[in-house]
Amino acid sequence: TNAFVHILSCLAAYMLAKKKVKMKGIAYP
Repeated sequence: TNAFVHILSCLAAYMLAKKKVKMKGIAYP
């Protein structure tokens, strides 16, 4: 479904941002 794909893309973006912030050494909520 469209909603499922939307959730997946959001989760992927969140994980990517988490990795980027973790590299900088800042805690990401």
